[in-house]
Amino acid sequence: MVIMGKNQRHVVMVPWLAFGHMLPFLELSKALAATGINISFFCTPRNIEKLRPKIPPHLTSRIDLLGFPLPPVAGLPDNAEATADLEQDAVQHLKKAYDMLQEPLEKLVKSTSPDWIIYDFAAYWVPPIARKLSIPCSFFSIFNAGSTYIFSALSERSVRMGRPPTAEDLVDVDWFNFPSAVRYKLHEADRLCSGLGRNASGVSDEERMDFAIKGCQSLLVKTCMEFEGEYIAGLEYLCQKPVIPVGLLPGTVEEEQASRVSNPESVACFRWLDQREPRSVVYVAFGTEARLSKEEIQAIAAGLELSNLPFCWILRRPGHVSVSNATAGGGDDKEDDVDDPPPPGFRDRTAHRGFISMSWVPQVKVLSHRSIGACLYHAGMSSAMEALQFELPLVLLPMMFDQGLVSRLLVEKKVAIEVERDDKDGRFSGSEVAKALRLVMVEDEGKLILEKVREMKSSMLDNKELNDGYINRLCHVVMVPWLAFGHMIPFLELSNLLAAKGINVTFFCTPKNIEKLRPKIPPHHASRIHLLGIPLPPVAGLPENAEATADLEQDVVHYLKKAYDMLQEPLEKLVRSTSPDWIIYDFATYWVPPIARKMSIPCSFYSILSAGATSIFSSLSELSARTGQLTPEDTVHVDCFNFPSTVRYKLHEAVSLCSGVGQNASGVSDGERMGWAIRGCQSLLVRSCMEFEGEYIIALQELTRKPVIPIGLLPTAVEEQQASKAPNPEAAACFRWLDQRDPRSVVFVAFGTEARLSKEQIQAIAEGLEISNLPFFWILRRPGHVSASSTTGGGGDCKEDEVDDPLPPGFADRTAGRGFISMSWVPQVKVLAHGSIGACLYHAGMSSTMEALQFGLPLVLLPMVFDQGLVARLLVEKKVGVEVERDDRDGRFTGLDVAKALRLVMVEDEGKLILEKVKEMKSSILDNKELIDGYINRLLAFGHMIPFLELSNALAAKGIKVTFFCTPKNIEKLRPMIHPRLASHIHLLGFPLTPVAGLPENAEATLDVDQDGVQYLKKSYDMLQVPLEKLVRSTSPDWIIYDFATYWVPPIARKMGIPCAFYSVISAGATSIYSSLLERSVRTGKLTPEDVVHADCFNFPSTVRYKLHEAVSLCSGAGQNASGVSDGERMEWAICGCQSLLVRSCMEFEGEYIVALQELTRKPVIPIGLLPTAVEEQQAPKASNPESFACFRWLDQRDPRSVVFVAFGTEARLSKEQIQAIAEGLEISNLPFFWILRRPGHVSASSTAGGGGDCKEDEVDDLLPPGFRDRIAGRGFISMSWMPQVKVLAHGSIGACLYHSGLGSTKEALQFGLPLVLLPMLFDQGLLARLLVEKKVGIEVERDDRDGRFTGLDVAKAVRLVMVEDEGKLILEKVREMTSSILDNKELSDGYINRLVKHVRSREKEEEERPAAGTI
Repeated sequence: MVIMGKNQRHVVMVPWLAFGHMLPFLELSKALAATGINISFFCTPRNIEKLRPKIPPHLTSRIDLLGFPLPPVAGLPDNAEATADLEQDAVQHLKKAYDMLQEPLEKLVKSTSPDWIIYDFAAYWVPPIARKLSIPCSFFSIFNAGSTYIFSALSERSVRMGRPPTAEDLVDVDWFNFPSAVRYKLHEADRLCSGLGRNASGVSDEERMDFAIKGCQSLLVKTCMEFEGEYIAGLEYLCQKPVIPVGLLPGTVEEEQASRVSNPESVACFRWLDQREPRSVVYVAFGTEARLSKEEIQAIAAGLELSNLPFCWILRRPGHVSVSNATAGGGDDKEDDVDDPPPPGFRDRTAHRGFISMSWVPQVKVLSHRSIGACLYHAGMSSAMEALQFELPLVLLPMMFDQGLVSRLLVEKKVAIEVERDDKDGRFSGSEVAKALRLVMVEDEGKLILEKVREMKSSMLDNKELNDGYINRLCHVVMVPWLAFGHMIPFLELSNLLAAKGINVTFFCTPKNIEKLRPKIPPHHASRIHLLGIPLPPVAGLPENAEATADLEQDVVHYLKKAYDMLQEPLEKLVRSTSPDWIIYDFATYWVPPIARKMSIPCSFYSILSAGATSIFSSLSELSARTGQLTPEDTVHVDCFNFPSTVRYKLHEAVSLCSGVGQNASGVSDGERMGWAIRGCQSLLVRSCMEFEGEYIIALQELTRKPVIPIGLLPTAVEEQQASKAPNPEAAACFRWLDQRDPRSVVFVAFGTEARLSKEQIQAIAEGLEISNLPFFWILRRPGHVSASSTTGGGGDCKEDEVDDPLPPGFADRTAGRGFISMSWVPQVKVLAHGSIGACLYHAGMSSTMEALQFGLPLVLLPMVFDQGLVARLLVEKKVGVEVERDDRDGRFTGLDVAKALRLVMVEDEGKLILEKVKEMKSSILDNKELIDGYINRLLAFGHMIPFLELSNALAAKGIKVTFFCTPKNIEKLRPMIHPRLASHIHLLGFPLTPVAGLPENAEATLDVDQDGVQYLKKSYDMLQVPLEKLVRSTSPDWIIYDFATYWVPPIARKMGIPCAFYSVISAGATSIYSSLLERSVRTGKLTPEDVVHADCFNFPSTVRYKLHEAVSLCSGAGQNASGVSDGERMEWAICGCQSLLVRSCMEFEGEYIVALQELTRKPVIPIGLLPTAVEEQQAPKASNPESFACFRWLDQRDPRSVVFVAFGTEARLSKEQIQAIAEGLEISNLPFFWILRRPGHVSASSTAGGGGDCKEDEVDDLLPPGFRDRIAGRGFISMSWMPQVKVLAHGSIGACLYHSGLGSTKEALQFGLPLVLLPMLFDQGLLARLLVEKKVGIEVERDDRDGRFTGLDVAKAVRLVMVEDEGKLILEKVREMTSSILDNKELSDGYINRLVKHVRSREKEEEERPAAGTI
């Protein structure tokens, strides 16, 4: 039994009980086990015993073969556990018994909680088990990609049509959109179809295949891009699932060949082969599954005789012979069985050149024998790959299942030839077999085939790097750090954390650095982190063997950068060959983003600095790039924070920094590197957390306009670092000395690997230690003027005579009783963990300071280089350290300055306060594993689109597969809104928009453009008709649901006989009015404001109508536009073309309006419910992103239900006048408020991550009334960018909402029991506002009916009515009534979706209880 540690990955394998399936699953298990993954192989007892010998000894501890007995089933012989034990017509009973293993599997999964389940087509019942237990699952197709494509398409069509496929469905079909010979012949199609359809198990094979694919989150195929690239791409498009090739899984030949088995049959076989000439013998075998008829066996025998070639034939029973229980999986024959089928006298006539084996022989060992020259095979994929692995051309005679398809693929690849046979009945003669054999073994064409075989063997099957790459790429990140240990180690720490989450990491570095880093990888992560050492090219000025900044003086580092820049080509080759999922790079490797973009791989810049320091460096880099220079004055006075901060450079640090930032031998300054690294990334990772640096992280995001992802402070894995004390004599003496000191009495002194202290600085530190009168332990490296030596620890350890020079005369003697100076490397983490250490005198390197704080040690900081001054100021600001005073101009300090700081921390009362803060930070942040894991886990996790996605979620939850047709940028914004358990059912498909004059680049949504730019977006969107038609043609969905703008969908649907429904995202009342108005517009050719205001389409009293100012606005945009089609025409044709009309409403809320809409349109109207938000999924962690942190902190301080939440959605563009009137109203109301403020209508859209329109602070101040911010400072919070709205609404302090009347937003507010103050702005919002007022759940702000103006007083009056006055209590009652009776009524909501699902499935002829097969 495999015993798993808490950090070990675990996969459960569930193969079908056929050796052609179990063996590929076992090969994949071995490949995964070789990377350190533990496998539970779910099978049956007898099969387990046959598979066990195939596991190499070094993997047995990782692969647990679990044998679960099959339950007895009528029709299934005793002891039959594999298809090889049965005739074909009895396999259905084996499937019935296999299906009864669902319960044992569920118990296994529940008890072991694996990380992943990989299952076969027959185990279609695995996905529901996996979903129930929230475990990812993948379907592993043991077929090649081309065959899987055809099986998938046939299965989906068969399930959808409610009948098994016919031979006509299979033959002469152009499956692929490229030239391909992969197709069935008529006799194969007849044979395949005769075995399909319902059987004793109750589930057909085509249903199993279809459900297996639809239920998985990804699809694994036993192939590779080099062999089947075009087929893999086609399969991914067809299934709308990630398709992951796992390689060809060539067998581990040397293990199979190790020893010849001792059974007599094998001994005789190899004795015979040893007497044959090299490459002279044809090996003949037809696998464990195929049942050859007597006629087929005789034709093969005749062919072997006619060919006049030596042969070795593994002959199993003909199809009419009953089963025997044989060791190899069934069907080995007795001699009298064999003598019957071959032609009379065959054995005598071929005795001198033929060998017939009547039982199992070790096939791989036979293939590896030098005498074998080719194979006559059945075209089983595994057998074919084994033969090719031994450089053996193939003569193929396919018999069943996918073998015809495999045969055609191998012929297409020119590594095989297929025996000719009658296309209708599949008959073949001996002369056809002989002809094919001689072509391969004797004729010139055979030499060409052999060349292709050798080429495939060397480039694919023997290419271990290629095959390992496919296994490793199941999830893969490439790390590209700068060659300084202060950078490489944080990159390695992040790699360790990612590896702990099951991510494979390739660490791109240089050979010597790799050897120094290797010991820092815990053994349980070693299989996931590949340290890749690429040698640096020689560069003039760079010393030989120098690979890190620690090997060099500061003025030589630019040559290291020059050499490092020459590694772009090896990195590009690595990325091209491994196709990682992500690249994480450092500032120096500014050249990574172009490589990543070229190959469409996401990349992130990882700043190993604090967020505050990164902000300053970013600001300085931008300034340097803009002005062409950087002065110390610029550096000192840079101001990039909008809050009080001490994080800034001192003059002496600025002078030092500026002296090294200009052009250098590499041709690229550090300022340019930093600027390009930030600009090129898709996100920016910082080694920090919101709890430590929240305000700086927010500032960095505002400054760079990039998503900033804090990954935590990456505390050291202490238990691994401490495991054993280092054996070197220096370390032993160190710990012996520490053991004699009092607890928390010693100052630990160290200045890292990068800083080069001068002799004067060393002497001042020594004097300070002496004056302090405190015990100290000092790791002393060479002073700056001593040349580098290549040392293990990264440079700079000193010999004793070197140390005696820089120290003050007699220092060692005077401090002998209380000081210990180490002249070489010691294990720093173990020193910090020692109970005698009480504080650290440090250089303020981020990694070192975090380690010290992790052990609860206060800091005395003496920054030396780079960002250390900024880190020091941040730590002092956080009250966990004190900085040594020094001259601001030249940075000098004295021994007295050092002693003063040390005693303050170690002796004085102020030190106790610092220690308290240190302990607080240690417990709340550095020891908080949940917090740390949360950051790593988050690193790894619109008006019409959102309602469509909500409907998609609802359908997916009912088992309907949804393809969501959209554009790439929108897809990325929508993806996080899909719950993980539904991800396998919703495929977000992004088609790029065609460029159109007038449409800004990268604009893909209405919120990316101003109102007059929307017409160009529609024009571009209309050009997606062709891709949609191709999608519909290739996937044959059951239903298409479309929006008003895509009026062109119905003709496509009609052409292909697919039903379609128009989904109106607005209320039923608003849809009725639009339908009525637009029908009139199309009929009369015009639409006036008077028509709009007086539209009367209800036969009951209703306030749902437009006001004059809204009518004017609507009519101004209703005519022809750049797209050539007015909105009126779009809406009219959308309704006319549909077969049913879906509305986001329910009878309980809008019953009379739904009835009116049906009467008006004369179409079936299907209410789908209000689609309440899945609140618990939206709320999870509060302050999970930088922008929300300050918001929730402010809300937490407010009284319950006291705050008005103000937001106007993503579409409305408020004018400056409207913003000022709202501001005045909020001020007059005297109520607390939280306002999400976006740009005014006259400011152009920026393409931001959140969907556009977030404001800078100076823009906001310009829009608001003068002095507004100061006057409301105590009770108002204004957010200038995107916020998690559902989480805000869920906060207990929110009491009401001032909204624009968007249906999605108002529904969410009501779901949280919040009354509404409504200020409609555009489209249908006025109609919805009147409906909500009619339902008594909100009040509308009064405004001038003609021009729509409103005042601050109007706003204040409405807000106070809802929040303060008695009428507000009545509104609150109605809101609560609606929340409980409709929005929180899950049974009601499910009822609407269930009725919709029933409508979707009305075309299907399946039983009610069968799994859903619908696609939308």
